[in-house]
Amino acid sequence: MKPCLKNLFLLPALIAGLGLMLAGQVTAQTSDGMALIPAGAFTMGDTLDGESDAIPTVSVTVSGFYMDTNLVSYSQWQTVYNWATSHGYVFDNPGSGEAANHPVQSVNWYDSVKWCNARSQQAGLTPVYYTDAGLTQVYISGDTDAVYPNWAANGYRLPTEAECKKAARGGLNGLRFPWGNTIDWNHANYYSQWTNGAPIYSYDLAFTSGYDPAFTNGVTAYTSPVGYFAPNGYGLYDMAGNVQVWCWDWYAGPPYPAGSPYLGGTDPHGPASSPDGYRLLHGGFFTYGLRCAKRSTDSPSFLINHNGLRCVRGAIANAVAGDHDFIAQRNKRRGLQPDSRSSRGADTLHLDKQFRRIASRIDAGDQRCDFRYTDDQRDFQFHREGDRRLVLDRDPGAGANGVWSPQCCLDSTDK
Repeated sequence: MKPCLKNLFLLPALIAGLGLMLAGQVTAQTSDGMALIPAGAFTMGDTLDGESDAIPTVSVTVSGFYMDTNLVSYSQWQTVYNWATSHGYVFDNPGSGEAANHPVQSVNWYDSVKWCNARSQQAGLTPVYYTDAGLTQVYISGDTDAVYPNWAANGYRLPTEAECKKAARGGLNGLRFPWGNTIDWNHANYYSQWTNGAPIYSYDLAFTSGYDPAFTNGVTAYTSPVGYFAPNGYGLYDMAGNVQVWCWDWYAGPPYPAGSPYLGGTDPHGPASSPDGYRLLHGGFFTYGLRCAKRSTDSPSFLINHNGLRCVRGAIANAVAGDHDFIAQRNKRRGLQPDSRSSRGADTLHLDKQFRRIASRIDAGDQRCDFRYTDDQRDFQFHREGDRRLVLDRDPGAGANGVWSPQCCLDSTDK
């Protein structure tokens, strides 16, 4: 057996509150092409550019979740779409794309929600969206605003506005874009607006006016391949530009109604309705709207070539599926008795109390490495699933029934 030195090295940084997104430590993707966005608070909104419907800034706490590292590509859309239409799903439009590896475009909100359900069912997961409050009728056809989400389901869904805003910033706060406060064509596919021989916006550093020269035919602009530009701090591509993505939330400006993320709180899902009947979109596209704080809107039935999507999944449902079996097998190998106080709830990790120590024993035989630290403030656990190493934490004062929250997915090369 050998010590798990990487985890021992990370512990002081975790305790000191230096954050979990350490350079070179974050695994880019899960097996289904998603990145784990760590739980925690972030500053939502921005006053850099006087965005009237995104002020004042407010602290919002979001639980850990997984997000597609890339926009849904046209090829990916078609694969799920073809499966769905042969399994009872009915869409308003087939979607379109410049090429197989470009983002899908020309999809409305209703079709995006149905597509999420189809992607879930095709993958053998529980769909999120239903047409009845009892969550028995999976949403597969028609355009209805009476959509009931099962937030505990392990399937794919649209992100909330708060999730998009947190994910877009990549661990940074208060900046105009995911990478900083200026923009050019090395960072995103967008339209540079000029007047009198200079950019309208001082933060626009494009060398000429108009569309990105790499993605225009001289008359109109078009999308860039997914993943063409560098990712942000969470390993997400195209969080600004290319196509904007549908969010779950209804749109409402100030005065903000109940449920709005601009009132702060934890895991806001948006207001119950919109005075204009609009849903939110995020990220801007190959023309404008790329700033992190920008709030774009459209009717959920609206169809245009710059609207696309990317999916998320709840981290608890995704990361810890099967954890009970893993823990039981580990304990059996080590001759340990399970903790009778551990919760068996669906949203709680089934962890025994024998590992409340600075480091656990390491079973190098099956390449597993578990590490646990507990003090009066935090309860950290490092847990390996295949080639992923998950970092989870909870409030130790919550006792055995406390809910563990995935924080990030660490690179693991110490096999």
